[in-house]
Amino acid sequence: MGFRGEYDISKIALRILRWCSAFLVIVVVQPPLAADSSGCTQTHDLPVPGNSIDAVLGGGEFHCYRVPANHGGRLAVVIPQRGIVDVRLETPTGHVIDSPMHYAGDEWWLLGEEPAGHLRISSAAPYGASGTYMLNVERVGPKEMTIATRYSRAIHELRDVSRHPGLASEFFSISAEWKNTDRTQWAALAAHVAGFLWWQAGETDRAIEAFGNARALYRRSGDDANEAMLLNHHAMLALDINDFDAAVDLLDQARQIQQTRHYRHGLATTLNNHGLVRHYRGELDAARTFYLEAAELNAMLGRPQERLVQLNNLGGIHFVRGEAHAAEERFREAVHVAKQFKDDDKWTSALGNLGLVHMNSGAYLEALATYTQLLAVCRETGDARCGARTLGRIGQAYLRLGDPQRAIEYLQQADERRRALDDRRGRAQTLRHLAEAERRMGNFPEARRAIEEALKLESGPGQAGRAMLVVGWLFLDERNFDAARAAFLEAASRFEAAGEQHWSAVAKIRVAMATVLGGGRVDTDALRALRPSLQQGGLVDGEVELHYALALAAHAQGRLAQAMQALD
Repeated sequence: MGFRGEYDISKIALRILRWCSAFLVIVVVQPPLAADSSGCTQTHDLPVPGNSIDAVLGGGEFHCYRVPANHGGRLAVVIPQRGIVDVRLETPTGHVIDSPMHYAGDEWWLLGEEPAGHLRISSAAPYGASGTYMLNVERVGPKEMTIATRYSRAIHELRDVSRHPGLASEFFSISAEWKNTDRTQWAALAAHVAGFLWWQAGETDRAIEAFGNARALYRRSGDDANEAMLLNHHAMLALDINDFDAAVDLLDQARQIQQTRHYRHGLATTLNNHGLVRHYRGELDAARTFYLEAAELNAMLGRPQERLVQLNNLGGIHFVRGEAHAAEERFREAVHVAKQFKDDDKWTSALGNLGLVHMNSGAYLEALATYTQLLAVCRETGDARCGARTLGRIGQAYLRLGDPQRAIEYLQQADERRRALDDRRGRAQTLRHLAEAERRMGNFPEARRAIEEALKLESGPGQAGRAMLVVGWLFLDERNFDAARAAFLEAASRFEAAGEQHWSAVAKIRVAMATVLGGGRVDTDALRALRPSLQQGGLVDGEVELHYALALAAHAQGRLAQAMQALD
């Protein structure tokens, strides 16, 4: 099942920075400008350093703070409210001034030389929701300003995916620097992002280390809201490596914090992630319960856009249950809602899931059409990872349609782009399919090179199992039936370790094929018993292979009529 998805780390990392309770603006105070509150619903003087303001911000309101000259030096303005406020530093004419670690919309700016005028705070809560924020003002020393500039530069470079490999270490180094200046919350944020970048690079141990550091720093600063969010991210890492027990434990800890502190927005996310873990454990009823709890809470909080998450997740449950039509309906609705809200991320996610349903239902032409549409969306939105992933899926569709040459063209493009993105997991997946396409073209040396490289990149047991399936086919092509059987047995073992029983069933069918082709006998009743697992996973191709394996077994035993019946 593929709904765990692949991670666009630049977007996720920037969301961490947006969601975390540390909206930070550092301004260089210049002589005062003429006050002009145009566009502001309320205008106040910025509090003196060491003081703070608690305020309520209604939907569509704009609070402005004059930055007078008598403060002197550099000031840090910290606004700890996740997802509610948008911060802008503007001149009286409304021109936005560049500022380190200044988040507004989807952009970050470096320090500029223009004079400060107004610090403008506007509601970023969706659909007119109101919220509260606290504005803290502190003095910033030269050393902190230097670190802040490094941090801002690193944030800019998140937009350039070619720079990702070195950015994790840079964020981790910045975290240590801020820790030494006692800016523990800022240090926590940098360590948090470093963990995400290492996770994407496949460096799980370093990611876990960074997450551990970030959690300790969040605790030291008393930031339990972001600690709970970090626990969710760590849980998703655990899910990614199939450590289900650890994922549940981390989510339980997050839920306890959020329920105790009444962090309902975060709680909705945690409930949804609990559903994901149960989903991948095969506990579909429990998963559905968590998804619906999350949906109910989001509805109560006035977050209709979050319905997209539930549509995709519930579609995934239908898919795993073999209810392809119901899954398709959910994903089509998700596509419609995503377009309505202009949510590019969830639009591409829903289209990808819809294509996956078509692929596993044997509707390869429909899958190809869906992926072609998705590729256009990826290019339109400038999403490099989405584009690379979709090129690979188009290659898979051509492979299933019996056109391995076209498949190779797209898969090679996907591999080149994923290599540039340092996407190890994505490359491993692409190389598996490339090896299969080369094998079908009779290019056995190229196929073996591709699969050997894929095995070096694999991290989880399920992915390694898929690679071993290709290895087994290569041995079958060489008529090395014992080696093929051993490879398929290893694949089955890997899938069972990953909890992917439907793929384990495919591997066992291929074990039977290799056994029969090598002159052995198989238990046909045991083979037929694999059908429910295939149906649950929606693996149409697996059922075709089952019929072929049964026909081979019957033919080997001289039961020609039964062999023909199996092929029918």
